[in-house]
Amino acid sequence: MFKYQKKIELDGGESKIVRLKVNMPKMEGTILGAVAFQGEGEIEESNNKGVSFEIKNEINTVYGIAVNFPTTKNYSFKIGKPFLEPMPSYYAVRLPITMDSPLLLKDVQIDYEVEFKGEKLFFSKEKIDFAPMTKTNFSIPFDYEEIEQNKPYILKGTLTYKDKDGVEQTMDFKSQFEYTVKKDKNDNKITKVLKAPIEKGGFPYWILLLFPVIGIVVYMKKKTKYFVLLTDEQPSLIIDKESPNFDKLQPKNKTANDHNYKFVHYYTKKQSEQNGEYYYAYHKTINNKNDRV
Repeated sequence: MFKYQKKIELDGGESKIVRLKVNMPKMEGTILGAVAFQGEGEIEESNNKGVSFEIKNEINTVYGIAVNFPTTKNYSFKIGKPFLEPMPSYYAVRLPITMDSPLLLKDVQIDYEVEFKGEKLFFSKEKIDFAPMTKTNFSIPFDYEEIEQNKPYILKGTLTYKDKDGVEQTMDFKSQFEYTVKKDKNDNKITKVLKAPIEKGGFPYWILLLFPVIGIVVYMKKKTKYFVLLTDEQPSLIIDKESPNFDKLQPKNKTANDHNYKFVHYYTKKQSEQNGEYYYAYHKTINNKNDRV
């Protein structure tokens, strides 16, 4: 860490250029860092019932810096084996991605989908940035209502980015993962916007005591009311009152299947425990060009 020893004084509306000289060893690619400024503000004094207070204001500002050195290396990615990680209120598929290159890369698009027994369960796309020589476990919410233990799921997709010359490059990936981690006993006691999928596999005999309750739950599930959004856009996990699509959702039994749109997104209506407001939670998507509701 380098410290600039001189004190800089500025009047209101005044600006000055500060020049620093930093000696660095021979490097290549992009080096990320920051410069921090600590400013002293006015001193405020207060007197209340004979007790005197003095408040000294300090303003700290940090500016990010990227220093680029010449390099012949280009962007290079390695993709590891995905794994499933139970979270408090949902499950996440972690995809290890390593950018083995000393360069900063922005707007990497990741298109992905998860399949099970030949059926596409869910899909989406995201954009992320990579710092030089970065390894990350890219998080993909397991966006399906149930999950089976010790069964193979397929994660596949494409990375899209532009190389040093501005030429678009793509890298396909495909790998298998399984759910083998036992869910924590408290998972079902936590209520969040996203919920953990239902586990399948194995028979817990104590569940026989719950048959009357299960019958009620199955009956209520059949009565679940779905709301439909016809659109050409990818689905959002949550649609609240701030979303422009909030008023576009219609009950399934009152919606005509308009094949002019690419997707039919299904949602269920829920109420927030925090503020009592209603929102729509994503359920599933049907490709309107290929499937029929």
